[in-house]
Amino acid sequence: IDTSNKDEQTCQLLEQFDHILKRSETYIDLNKSCQEIWINNKILRLNYGENNANRNDLSKSHYGKLMIMADQDQDGSHIKDLVLNLIQYKRSNLLKHDYIQKIINWLNVNDSILRDLLSKQITHLNIDIKNGNRVSFEITSKIFVLILSLCKNLIDLNFCDLFFERKHWNHISDLTETSLTSSTLTKLKINLETFTECLFLLNGNLECLTTLILHVELIYPLMRRIDNIKKLPKLKYFSFISPEYTSQHDILIFPFICRMINFEELKLYLLIKVFDLNYIDGIQLYDQLLCHMKKLNKFTFNIQTLVYRCNTKINLSSNEDIQRNFIGREIYQQIASYINNNSTTIESKCHIYSLPYQFEYLLEINNSFPGCMFHTVRWLVIIDRYPFEHKFFQFISQDLSFLQILHIRNDKPQKYKQYSSNELITFHHLELLNLKLAHLDYTEQFLLKKVTYLLSFI
Repeated sequence: IDTSNKDEQTCQLLEQFDHILKRSETYIDLNKSCQEIWINNKILRLNYGENNANRNDLSKSHYGKLMIMADQDQDGSHIKDLVLNLIQYKRSNLLKHDYIQKIINWLNVNDSILRDLLSKQITHLNIDIKNGNRVSFEITSKIFVLILSLCKNLIDLNFCDLFFERKHWNHISDLTETSLTSSTLTKLKINLETFTECLFLLNGNLECLTTLILHVELIYPLMRRIDNIKKLPKLKYFSFISPEYTSQHDILIFPFICRMINFEELKLYLLIKVFDLNYIDGIQLYDQLLCHMKKLNKFTFNIQTLVYRCNTKINLSSNEDIQRNFIGREIYQQIASYINNNSTTIESKCHIYSLPYQFEYLLEINNSFPGCMFHTVRWLVIIDRYPFEHKFFQFISQDLSFLQILHIRNDKPQKYKQYSSNELITFHHLELLNLKLAHLDYTEQFLLKKVTYLLSFI
């Protein structure tokens, strides 16, 4: 790349990048919002060392062209140059056969090449927003509408739900319902800021949608009138996950799911809070939700009920009662449950879930948690009024063996701190440990190598 006409900062950047290339693999991570570039042999399917002397030699590649799309500003230009420098270093002959197509300002839909790519070729699309915030709501909603309107052959869209540890919550209810239109989309996976966005989304015109996967941040009473009655007969698979407690399960969520009269598989993750009512159990789930779904053949769930007892005379179910209430219904396969025995007289918690456990999240478990094999769990929050002792972390490390993120919320000091040398706890994959709301004892628990070994922790 000719640097003779570039500013000094660009020249230095290119020199540094060239130095990195000479001693690293073909992976680049530019830590800038929404900029992630990954080019390697598996993507291009071109063996290192092949000279690709003519256009026909490129037939082994996964793709007919490699397109570089960047913003029109100085940062976008820098990124484009870095990628071209990578290609020049590793695959210089690709530049000679019109294999590389450069597009500046990729959101400019007047670009004929980009328009042709979106409208005629794209069938599966993943969109990731890195370091997004609420200021970017307007931008991401416009991108979402652009994708729906331009991608005429799109059948599978993942919009901002590629990584469990990073969520960009989309706000689309300020759009017009007519802008949410697609005649080809069959599968949609998306993060939404509120439940209002869910209603708004499905009141659009996604006429071919059969698979819908929603991750919703907040569920609270509707602030405006939105239809939650219209049936959605084409949906066959529905997944709904919400990480915050809500009291709107029977008013909003269950009626919303009941609109999907023909779906065959339901995946449900809910944290529910009620006042002076009993725990959610198998009978309530069936009577209020499952009995309306005649074609449902698989139900995967994780439901926690937090009961606030203003009237302390209310009788709550025992764990044995909860277990019995799931018997006799074919839709319930193997289930597990436990009740927080350490709850106060005002609050009480019950946790019910299907087995094997199928979610990446396990939020707000406590010392009553019975354990089991939870190999899918990557994100764990533990909270209790009583201390978590060494043995608790010992079985957590064994039962949640692929745990990556752990939040501890407990301000009570540990009572038993006499750790023996043969009780070393190992977390093989833990990458983030949040102790902001934890007693100092838990810092000692995790940072003393004689007590706990964090193999992947940085």
